[in-house]
Amino acid sequence: MTVILRTLEILALFGILGLPVNLLLLTRIDRPPGRWRVSARLLLAPVTGLAVFTVFTGFFYATSRPIVTSIPWFWLLLGALWLTVLLLWWRSAPRRFPFRPGWRCTLSSGLVAVGLVVVLEINFRPFVQNPDLVFWHYAGSDGYMYMRMAENIASHGTGIVPTVGPYDGVSGFLTEDLRHFHERSFTEKPGTMSSLAGLAGLLGLSTHEVFSPLLITGLALFYLALVVFGRSLLRLPLWASTGFAIMGTLAMPVWMLSSHTFFANVLALPFYPLIMLAVRPVTTWRSAIYVGLVLAAQTLLFPDGELALVGVLAVVTPFLMWTAWQRRRLLRLLGNGALTVVTTLILVAPFGRVLFSTTFARLLAVLSPAPSNALQGSDRSQLHFLSKIDYVWPALNLNMIPPQPLLAGEKPYVWGFVILLVFFIGANLLRRPWHRLLPYLLSFLLILGLGLLGIFKSDYELFRALAIFAFVPLAAVCVLPWVVAGHDHTWRATTGRLVLLAMLAPLLVHFVQNDLKHYQFAYDNHSIDAQYTSDSLKDRAEISRLGESHSMVLSTETPSFTAMANAMVLLSPVRLGLPKFYQKFVFFTDVGNQEVVYESDLVVRNLRYIDIFDRSESIPTKPKLYVSGDFEVIENHLEPFFDSDTFPMLNGFPKDFMKKRGLPLSRTLFQRTEIKFFSRSTQPIIIELQFAPDDLPVYLPAAFDRDAVQDIKINTNGRAILPLQLIGPGLHTLTLGPLPQPAQVSSFQLYVPTEPGHP
Repeated sequence: MTVILRTLEILALFGILGLPVNLLLLTRIDRPPGRWRVSARLLLAPVTGLAVFTVFTGFFYATSRPIVTSIPWFWLLLGALWLTVLLLWWRSAPRRFPFRPGWRCTLSSGLVAVGLVVVLEINFRPFVQNPDLVFWHYAGSDGYMYMRMAENIASHGTGIVPTVGPYDGVSGFLTEDLRHFHERSFTEKPGTMSSLAGLAGLLGLSTHEVFSPLLITGLALFYLALVVFGRSLLRLPLWASTGFAIMGTLAMPVWMLSSHTFFANVLALPFYPLIMLAVRPVTTWRSAIYVGLVLAAQTLLFPDGELALVGVLAVVTPFLMWTAWQRRRLLRLLGNGALTVVTTLILVAPFGRVLFSTTFARLLAVLSPAPSNALQGSDRSQLHFLSKIDYVWPALNLNMIPPQPLLAGEKPYVWGFVILLVFFIGANLLRRPWHRLLPYLLSFLLILGLGLLGIFKSDYELFRALAIFAFVPLAAVCVLPWVVAGHDHTWRATTGRLVLLAMLAPLLVHFVQNDLKHYQFAYDNHSIDAQYTSDSLKDRAEISRLGESHSMVLSTETPSFTAMANAMVLLSPVRLGLPKFYQKFVFFTDVGNQEVVYESDLVVRNLRYIDIFDRSESIPTKPKLYVSGDFEVIENHLEPFFDSDTFPMLNGFPKDFMKKRGLPLSRTLFQRTEIKFFSRSTQPIIIELQFAPDDLPVYLPAAFDRDAVQDIKINTNGRAILPLQLIGPGLHTLTLGPLPQPAQVSSFQLYVPTEPGHP
């Protein structure tokens, strides 16, 4: 329940920060039909608050100041904004107040609030089912990197680049990003990092605890922005705008972004409909400054999305200029456009050219060789139609994720969707003036068409571009009854809208069913080791205390990068060594002796997993310095470290997942592999391996330290016993293989015999 309360707290904080800015800058953008109204300034207050907070904390990021130093200045900023409103509006405050008493206004606000509750309830479900959770996601590992980077810049700022050694895997990605930032060549979503760090400081929490509440807040803000988008640009009735906003927020592309911790992408989502809504042929200087603020925040939060925004505005901008020219207001439009650009440049100026370098680098990273070569002055490659378009269907809220070829049952809905979009375009071409959504839909289809022609490397990059604007084709379908039948209240117009809504219902119901199916799938099939609980925070504190006086290394039970990142970032205060297999994921430079971590004092075991090493045969008196439900810390003595490159797990899943599905526990031995272990005394040891009965090898090549290779005979039961070894203190290496063909090893035992000469 703490996540729910923190989310509401963040929403309130952003609302209080953004409302005075809206009162000062946001001109009246909603003139919806009918008397059921709710103030856009009020609904967009939290969205504006996020924009202001992003730019504010981003300044501290750019100037290399620790984000925690921004907290006193934040309260001064908040006080100054409200004082400005009171000084400018003290005479006309009642007339300008965004919420006017009355039963219609109350019911309208209540309807929007009900829609917000629906969105929040679906995203709060894991935290309601398990109130102990503080961080949850379905899959992916991006969230851990956000937590670590925000945690560092909160206390140290961006001016200090951490020194990376064998025990600093948790700082590997962070150090690389800060190094590029100082070179002004690249930066990783600076506004997202600074916002997460700033909120953690304001709330007095760790970034681990703030991540999920802020992510869900981003979804709530997206819903509020879509409500205003539906009312002001689509001119929908409030009930239809609310329904459209719910479907747009819970759509499959948004589910993918939020459940896979595409954190910056989610936080930037509310700004896209807001920019599309605020860009008008005729604007005031206040709204021009407001759009500049939003553009700056979007750029800081998610520089990658700047490219998609430019693509969508490619058709809209000429349309706006043509409309303004017809109304003899072109100079006014150009002047306000210049003011918007200047405002944006001023707000991002502390970052210098790094944001533009980042945007260009991202562009080259996602484009196929043909456009990339064209940008670099070469035309050796040509565009070609994408060979696989499985990711296109989820971008349109069809088919499913994980992506796959179009299912037979989805084909009628695909054709229905296409026909409705063509009908929307045709209906607009036959009427004047065109609906303001038309240029955005044409831009969306232009991106889709260019993507299918191969401008992107794959359909996944195309999906990422389309996912940002997935609400646009949905909006075209939802607004179609009003485009065709109009907004009149005559019986003919009302009947026409009802008939068209009935025709659209099967497709909209299918969208809803797809959305709910994916949320349920995520809740039922998520990795049980991916989240953090309040117990995890206790593990963090206790293991960190041990790490103050001991060196530590993570054991090799943790088989995947996501699980490793989960443990590594949780224990970020500890200089935790990582087995060599994981170091390739976290180090981007030479860190010296990579095997020194095997000589650590203590081993941190991840109890959510199990490995083939049978500890029941090891030294029974080995002390456990710390034990919890998820981790234990033991002395590093005769603890084998398996190389998952040459000795991979057959099923790298949490042990509870494997037990429920009856999956076997084994590692695959084929190529030459080295197993490291450390001994603290001189003693004899025995090593046994148990092979699975299928395809047993006859001999196992094995060598101990620098001894010659021996062929160890494997008996008919699949058991191989290495000769008794007398070892001294220090690091030792057991070399196994290679084998003529892959074989499954289900058990590895390393123990001290109870009696001298024990076979």
